Amino acid sequence: MSPICTKAGYVVTEVKGISGYKPDYTPRNVEIVTGELNVVEYKNQPYPVFVLQKIDADTKQPLEGVRFRFMDKSQREIGIFTTNSLGQIMLTGMDEGTYYCQEVEAAAGYQLDATVRQIALQWGQTTTIEVKNTPMGSLRIKKVDALTGKPIPGTVFLVYDAKNNILGEYTSDYKGIVELPRSLAAQKLTVKEIKVAPGYVLDTQARSVEIKAGRAVSRNSGGRRCRRRCLGGGELGRPHAAKPGRCCRALGANA
Repeated sequence: MSPICTKAGYVVTEVKGISGYKPDYTPRNVEIVTGELNVVEYKNQPYPVFVLQKIDADTKQPLEGVRFRFMDKSQREIGIFTTNSLGQIMLTGMDEGTYYCQEVEAAAGYQLDATVRQIALQWGQTTTIEVKNTPMGSLRIKKVDALTGKPIPGTVFLVYDAKNNILGEYTSDYKGIVELPRSLAAQKLTVKEIKVAPGYVLDTQARSVEIKAGRAVSRNSGGRRCRRRCLGGGELGRPHAAKPGRCCRALGANA
């Protein structure tokens, strides 16, 4: 308190509150009466506490590193805050009232939830909200020999999104596997084989794959061998050594 002497008595002003409480800076005039106990009462409101808990929608494990925008009742930005190792953001020091929060950056491998959430904070109370993040989907393509089941490396695939935009070109590894990163939103993709390993028939049929959030989708592709040895890795339009002019696509129809 900071008492200031005036002709009428004193003016008392709170200049610093205690931790967790809002100071009351309203000046109060106090008239000192001789022989009496003169009392000035100040009531401090305990600040509201806001806790945001971010978890995996499937495992319920906390998610660290997710960024949220915190806004006032007019949705003006107060600040951007990041979840800790417990998946939490804890804020205090605000007045009672209406606030908003919105996720602006998801953790790696998760879908962004950009929903604007309204929060009602009250003096001296803790308000907790739980926000779930759905893991992104992934796609695994396995290329194997249709007869032996052995992996076929070196097969090249194009992957298209629902709007027929090319997402990328991928080549099967020594295990015959193409593994797309876990960064795919729920959608329908199209997979098309564009190049096969030597001695195999090119599969020209495009295949649709539905990606589901939080799931790894596997797609097996069986490779059929050419009856005659192909030159140039069995690419579409490459001639056979035995009969120039017959390509893998044509042979596949008669094999």
